Amino acid sequence: MGRSKYRKYRNQDKGNNVCFSFRKEGTCAYGDECKFKHVREDIISENLVSEALGVSGSYFPQEHGGEEIFRPRPPEERYFEQLFVTTDKNKDDDYEDVFVHMHSNGICAIGLAPGHGALNKKKRKVTKIDFIVNEKNIADFKVSGKRKKGGIWFVASHPLCTIECDDGSKYLVKASIRCKLYEVNLTLLDCPENIYTSSGHLVVVAPKKEEISEMRTNLVGKSEYEKLRLDL
Repeated sequence: MGRSKYRKYRNQDKGNNVCFSFRKEGTCAYGDECKFKHVREDIISENLVSEALGVSGSYFPQEHGGEEIFRPRPPEERYFEQLFVTTDKNKDDDYEDVFVHMHSNGICAIGLAPGHGALNKKKRKVTKIDFIVNEKNIADFKVSGKRKKGGIWFVASHPLCTIECDDGSKYLVKASIRCKLYEVNLTLLDCPENIYTSSGHLVVVAPKKEEISEMRTNLVGKSEYEKLRLDL
């Protein structure tokens, strides 16, 4: 490769489209104009996927009844695509919608969409979030290394957690997409009220790259979702 071509690609971490300078040194001369993703290696090595992707400050819903469905989007969120899984109303006349926010590298954060009945504070308040379903605690599964060994695969119908509310209602939240578990948001165990905040995602997962295109066809985008839930 000639010197001019080398300069063109020197900032790219081969194979994953991550900025090499930012990954190794935590800084990049190009700043926000860099065309590669800024993900720090030390965070990745500790398996803190959500922190590496900026999920804790993501564009997540707060609750029903506000003037805006979504929080203001911070600059680091520019790589996320907002997708949603919609449902019919349940026996309590509530939706059980789920968001799937996809990073440009395919990793997704899954949580409750604005239309989910558990977020309707006019009716109820979330009091408990439990990741033990069918006597299996998905929070016990640990992943390690860059290839995330030890993660378990979910089909769309696989339960992620149960959510209990002060009015006695319970919700079973499902994975909604075929994916591999990377990380569980354990802060929700002690602070279930975080479900209403920007750090209220349930899990961080990754679908197979070859299945992403097909997966998108079964989800709806932000604009379409807002049209479907005009009553929120």
